[in-house]
Amino acid sequence: MLEELWISGLDYQGRPVKKGSAMERKMVLYAKNTEKMKAMLSDQQLEQYEKTIDAFNEVAAQSELEAFELGFTLAVRLMILEALEVEPLKWRALVHLLIVTGCRRGEILGLIW
Repeated sequence: MLEELWISGLDYQGRPVKKGSAMERKMVLYAKNTEKMKAMLSDQQLEQYEKTIDAFNEVAAQSELEAFELGFTLAVRLMILEALEVEPLKWRALVHLLIVTGCRRGEILGLIW
């Protein structure tokens, strides 16, 4: 579910870049240097370079997805805890235990105090 939300809703590479910004200058420099370097490579080296870039992009995409999932999970937990502030103490305690321990509902309901 979170992966679908990430993939379908957000595209960091498609975001607009301000003209004259530091990001635009870095992107132009990167593109220029990449083209110069690729022109110096043999066909075999170029093929290996492309494979390396593809692998790097996959790792970066997976890292971004994992960071998004962690941030999303934290935000949901905080929203739940905030909503619980108006609930009776027993429900607050139950949900806090669920969130903090990772126990299943049945495990927590089976606790004897």
